[in-house]
Amino acid sequence: MIFLIGIASAYGLGSKVLQGVNSLSDEEISGLILDGIEIQDFDNYLEINFLSYGLVPPYLGGWPDFLEEFYFISPLSNSNHSTFIKINKESEEIFEADFTVKENSDFDLGGLQDIYVPKDSRLKFYEGVIKLEVADNATFESTPNILDPDYWTNSLEIEGKNVKISDDLTLVDGKMNYGVNGYGVMEGYANYKQNLLKVFPPEGGVLVANSKLEDYGGNWIYQEGDNFLLKSSPDGRTRVEILEGHEIFNTDRKDYLLLSSSWGSEITAQSRENEGLVPLVNVKNSEYSFSSIENDGLYFNSVEGKYKASIGYMPTRKSDFEEPYQSVAMELIPDSIISEKIVINSYRQFNVLGKENSELVTFNKYDLPVSKAIIDNSMQDINLLREKYPNIDFTVLPDEPFNEENMPPYLLYLTDQFLRENPNAIDDVNKFEFLGIDNAYASQRDIGLGFQVLDVRSSQIRDIENPKRILVHEYEHLQDHIIADEELDVLFKSKDPVLKEYVNRYHELDDHIEVLNKEREKLLEAETEKKDWDQIGDLTDLIKKIRIDQRDIYEGIDEYWYETNPGNPLLQQAYNKVISEGSKRLSKDEEFAAEISTVSQEVKKGILEKLSSLSKEHPEINYDFKDYSEKELYDLTEGLVIKRESSSGGENFVENPYGFDEEIYDELWSLRTQALNNYLLSQKDSDSNLVEKLDDLARSVPDEDIQKRISSLIKAGTGLKYDYAYYNYAPESTIANSRYAEISSTFAELTRNQKLELLNSPIYGDTYRTIFQIGFDSGKISSEEYKSYLKDINGFGECKEPDCCDKKCLIYTFLCEGSCK
Repeated sequence: MIFLIGIASAYGLGSKVLQGVNSLSDEEISGLILDGIEIQDFDNYLEINFLSYGLVPPYLGGWPDFLEEFYFISPLSNSNHSTFIKINKESEEIFEADFTVKENSDFDLGGLQDIYVPKDSRLKFYEGVIKLEVADNATFESTPNILDPDYWTNSLEIEGKNVKISDDLTLVDGKMNYGVNGYGVMEGYANYKQNLLKVFPPEGGVLVANSKLEDYGGNWIYQEGDNFLLKSSPDGRTRVEILEGHEIFNTDRKDYLLLSSSWGSEITAQSRENEGLVPLVNVKNSEYSFSSIENDGLYFNSVEGKYKASIGYMPTRKSDFEEPYQSVAMELIPDSIISEKIVINSYRQFNVLGKENSELVTFNKYDLPVSKAIIDNSMQDINLLREKYPNIDFTVLPDEPFNEENMPPYLLYLTDQFLRENPNAIDDVNKFEFLGIDNAYASQRDIGLGFQVLDVRSSQIRDIENPKRILVHEYEHLQDHIIADEELDVLFKSKDPVLKEYVNRYHELDDHIEVLNKEREKLLEAETEKKDWDQIGDLTDLIKKIRIDQRDIYEGIDEYWYETNPGNPLLQQAYNKVISEGSKRLSKDEEFAAEISTVSQEVKKGILEKLSSLSKEHPEINYDFKDYSEKELYDLTEGLVIKRESSSGGENFVENPYGFDEEIYDELWSLRTQALNNYLLSQKDSDSNLVEKLDDLARSVPDEDIQKRISSLIKAGTGLKYDYAYYNYAPESTIANSRYAEISSTFAELTRNQKLELLNSPIYGDTYRTIFQIGFDSGKISSEEYKSYLKDINGFGECKEPDCCDKKCLIYTFLCEGSCK
C-alpha cells in the first residue's frame, strides 16, 4: 500500500521519504535519473517524476524503499501526461500528485482511509482536493472511510462513465464528490438504486445521502427499505428518472416516470407491497416551491397548494416503443394541504378522489377500474393473458409499430377486463389480434383491437371514448357471425328443393376449388426456373372468382328464404326490417315528402351553382344548366367524369377535349356522386330503399347543414338515434340481402343507463324495444339481463315465468326456441 500524506496531517511516512533521499548528497539528488525516475530538489519540496517504465535498482541501498511500490504507475511515456509526486520538506508530506495506475490500487490520504483507485484511472491531488478520472466501466471494490468527520476538510472528486461506486450507486456519466453525508453528484447522470439523477449546472449538485438528514439545506435524495425521499434547496432542483427494477415503484423496462423537485419542495414515496397496494407518493411544497411528476403521457405539477394535470400523446411509431412509454401505478397526494388524491394505474389512466375516496374526475372515462391494488396493475405481458385464457390465441400482427415484447400493456388490461365482464366471450372468441391502428374489427371468430383507440388525442372510432365499449361492439358483431353460420348450417340441411339446388351448386364449386388448388400447389412445387407464374396467377384469379360465385349463392339462399318465409327472417334480415319499415313510414309521410323535396332542390341548386362556377373558368363545360332535371344533371356530370377518365390513358384512351386538371376532376366526381344520389332519391319506385338513398346522399353532400337535416330525417323515420347504425355494407341490394350490421352493435355498446333512455324514449322507444327483443330472441341477451331491464322499461310488461321464456321468440324465431335452455 502507498501512503500519500495530506496537507493537514502526517503519519511519519514523509519523514522516511526525506531521510532516504537525503542520505544522498545534494549533487546526487538534483537531476538524478535512475531507470526512468527523476528527482528534482527545490527549496521547499522534492519532486519525483516517473518518466518511463522501470523498477528502482535493488543495489542502491540509500534509495527509499517505498518508491519500489510505484511499479504500478504508468509513467509519462505511457500516460501522455505529467506523472509525479511532490513532497514538502518542512511538513514531510506529499502535497501534490498526478499519476495513472496500471493496476487496482489503494491510498490513504489525510482524514480518508483506503481510497480505492481502479485500474487505468488517473489520480490528481492539488490543494487538498483529490480528483479521480476513472476509467470507463470500472468498479470500486471498496468505499473510502472517513477517520475523523470533524477533521475531514478535504474533497474527493470522481469523474467517469459507467463507474460502479457501490452496489447502490453508479456514476453513469459525470462528476461526483465524496463527503461525510454521502456522494454529491456535481453534474451529469448517476444511478442510485435505480434512480437516474440528472444534474445540470446551475441547478446545483444533488447529494446521495447515506442517512436521512434533518437540517441539510441542499438538493438531496435518500432511499432505504420502503422509503424514498427527494428534496431540493430553496434555489435548486433535484430531478430523477425512475429506472427498471425500482424496489419501491416496482418498475419494468416499459415504464417512464420522472420526478422533479424545485425551490424547496419535497417528494416522498412509501412502498405498500406488504399490503398488496401500489406506492403512496406525497408532495410537500413551501410558499414558492414547485414539483412535477411526469408519468408516461400523464403530467402532474403542484405549486403553492394547487395542482394541475395534462395528458400527452400516446406512442404511435416503432421508435416510440423502443423507449419507456408506460405509466407507473401509484397513489399520489399532490400536496400536503390538498384534500384530494390521485390514483394512477399502469395503463395511462387516473382517478381524482376526495377525502372519502369519492371519485371526482376520471381521465377519459374508459370505464376500467383504476385500482390501488398491485395485482390489478400487473397485466403487463401478453403471456399472462395466454396463461389466463389458454383457449384464446392472443397475437400481435406482423409489421406493427410494436411487437409482443413491447406491446402497450393497456391493450392487455382492456382485453382482460372485457373477458372478465363477458365470460361467454371466452368460449366464443378464438383469437384477439393487436395492431397499431385507431380502429377495431370482428370477423367470424376473431376480434382485432388497435391500440390508438385508447388515445384520448387520437381520432376515436366515431364518437366513442370508451374502449371497453368498443370491444362490446365488436363482440356483438362476432355473435352475429356465429348465429349466421348456424343459420346457414340449418339452411344447408333443408329438404326444400330450391335450397337443395343452391347447396348442390355450392358443393360443386367447392369441389372445383379443391381441384384448382391441387393444380396450383403442384405448379408451386415445381423448381423455381420451371414455375409457370402466368398459369399460377390465372388459377389464383379463377379461385377468387369462384369464391365470389359462392358468395352469390349465399345471397341467393338468403333472398329465397326471405321471399318464402317473410314472417321467419334470418337474424340479419330481422335487423334489416327495422330499416325497411322505417323507409315505408317515411315514404307515406306527407310532411317528410315535402322536406325531402326541399332538401333535394337545395342539393340540386348547390350542384348547379358549382357547375356554373366551374364553367366560368372552363368554357368547354359551359352549359345552360338552369332547366336540367336530376336525371339530366346526373347524365351531364357522369359524361364529364367519363371523358376526364378516358383522357388518362389505357386501352380506351381518347384525347381529352376539356383539358381538365386533377382538381377539376375531383370537383366533378363529387358533383357526379351528389347528382346520382339526388336522382335516385327523386325516383318513387316501390323497390327503392329510401333510408339507403338518404344516407348515401348525406355522405356525398359537402353542406353540413343539409347533412344534419338528412340525418334528422333518417332518425325520425327509422327511430335509430345514431347515424352509424343505418350504414349498409351491401349498397343497392334488396332488403333480404342488405347488411345493416351496425343496428345491434351500436345499441350493445351503450351503457345500461343509455340503453334505458332509448328504450323509454317517445321517439326511439319502439325501434329500440324491437332491437332489444331480437337480442333476447337470438340468445345474445341472457334471460337474467333481459329480466333486469323489464322493471325499468315503461309499459314493456313483466315476465310470467321466472326465466322470461314466455317473452322469448316474439320477433326472431329462426333459431329461437320457446325456452331459455
